[in-house]
Amino acid sequence: MRGEYIKMLYMLLAAIMVALSSHAQAGLQEGTEAYKGRKYAEAWQELRPLAVAGDAVAQSYLGRMYFSGQGVPRNHKEAAFWLRRAAEQGEVYAQFNLGLMYSNGQGVVQNYSDAARWYRKAAEQGGAKEQFNLGMMFLNGRGVAWDDQEAIVWFRKAAAQESMQAQNLLGWMHEKGRGVERDEATAALWYIQAADQGYVESQASLCNMYYRGRGVEQDYKVALKWCLKAGEQGDILSQVSAGWMHQQGEGVVQDYPLALYWYRKAEAAGSAAAQNHIGWLYQQGWGVALDDRVAALWYRKAADLGDAQAQFRLGYMYFKGQGVTRDLDKAAFWYSKAAEQGEAAAQSNLGEMHFHGAGMPQDYEAALLWFNKAAEQGLNNAQNNLGLMYENAYGVEQEWIQAHMWYNL
Repeated sequence: MRGEYIKMLYMLLAAIMVALSSHAQAGLQEGTEAYKGRKYAEAWQELRPLAVAGDAVAQSYLGRMYFSGQGVPRNHKEAAFWLRRAAEQGEVYAQFNLGLMYSNGQGVVQNYSDAARWYRKAAEQGGAKEQFNLGMMFLNGRGVAWDDQEAIVWFRKAAAQESMQAQNLLGWMHEKGRGVERDEATAALWYIQAADQGYVESQASLCNMYYRGRGVEQDYKVALKWCLKAGEQGDILSQVSAGWMHQQGEGVVQDYPLALYWYRKAEAAGSAAAQNHIGWLYQQGWGVALDDRVAALWYRKAADLGDAQAQFRLGYMYFKGQGVTRDLDKAAFWYSKAAEQGEAAAQSNLGEMHFHGAGMPQDYEAALLWFNKAAEQGLNNAQNNLGLMYENAYGVEQEWIQAHMWYNL
């Protein structure tokens, strides 16, 4: 009799446990659905009791709500509390986000070692973004010993799950030879995988690689395809490249208005290179009415942002009085700015101003310095001027052999 009673008691307890579990599961489902429907107050009512009772998923959601201020005041410390309780039970989302909080010092003292520890726990459960973040820790040596090869291991795991960021970084590591032998062909293959998914950085890299024939056969049409895709997503260098290819007729029929369209998109984002190219279109009258004054204004914008070619062109316009009032001091100023950045034409022209004493005292030593810098970059005019100086002993001892060498390069 007593045995029958105990048996019935166990059955009753089991039924109660099942009922409670079913109720809890129903509450969890209702809470998560409310959260996804942005009914945060309702989600809170359902999830809070479950989180207090120890449900890891509910705790993870509570941590998310406190982190973002969804239905409750934003509180990163409270978020860390709930995420930690869930993470310690193996809840992968909580592990990843707790790692993120340690990495950024949100709600906890910043600690890269703890961030890496939680990323690893999450990554070992197979999540792509978790694997990618752990790879980044190894790539940057944060919280772990710097290890490019270990980074590649985790990036490959994430890339196998179609992580665009991981595919892009694998491309970059092969392109630069980080953790692997430098291999631009393999880099291009990784970039293509990410670019096909719309990853703008990979599209921009392919734009450059196909244009220059690096790791792939040079193909202006394919280069332009990737330039346009990246440019449409706002990549400034790709916008400038798209403009340049339309201007030059590379991979497409030459089209100055389209070139100007792409340059203007890049210029609106602050691209000095695009401003310089717009100035050139106005100076040549390509796709716009020829206007040296407007060209000079665009060159000045780009020059003020440090574009060396624009500085040279602005210096030339001041030297010639083209679109601006002729001013040799300003010509020398802008030539100097460009020359110091290695612009060969500016170095040569600055050398000529020193050589002839144009707007400054004649100075053969300074002329020789700038002619040499330009000549070393292969500028023919500077090489001939060096030959002239050695032939006629201008600021140097007369040396026929040196003169002959420079004349015949």
